[in-house]
Amino acid sequence: MKRAAVVAIAVAVGIGVGIVGASTVRFWGPIEQVTLTSLSPVDRVRVSLVEKPRGPVDRNFELRIDGSGVSPKTIFESPDEGAPAGSERIIWASDSSRFVLVGRHFFVKAAARLPEGETIYLMYDIPTGRLWCNSSQQSRVPSFGLDELAGVHWQQQFQPPSAPEGRAGGAGRIVPQVE
Repeated sequence: MKRAAVVAIAVAVGIGVGIVGASTVRFWGPIEQVTLTSLSPVDRVRVSLVEKPRGPVDRNFELRIDGSGVSPKTIFESPDEGAPAGSERIIWASDSSRFVLVGRHFFVKAAARLPEGETIYLMYDIPTGRLWCNSSQQSRVPSFGLDELAGVHWQQQFQPPSAPEGRAGGAGRIVPQVE
């Protein structure tokens, strides 16, 4: 009986040390990591997606912009999003006035899902500072869809897909733009 108590205490101490050690490493370790950087078509504005470690399960990030004529700033702080990091990309307007963040592991409203597995997550208008986001976990900024993307000349075009046989409609897809 005495040996079982010693083993139980040793296990409890080991777990406690592991938790404190992991927290200390997390606290003293890298606070943030840049997982995406995209330079605008006219090489004047840069967007960075910066991972913000918050815990063993959560994935939070910030979207930051900087560059010529743009004050460096954080334009968006995400709610908890899906892992892994690195499955996102930026699609720019040809004139560099806007960009869209798309990815494969965001929690978004159903209408923001594209047939190929990506989602249209966030759109930002640089001159006005206007922001749209399709996260299903936030309600501070408006969501957007293909209507809001229309009228902008994107490096890649957003179009509704061909409807599968017997079905109509669809969320939209990204296809290369033909010049």
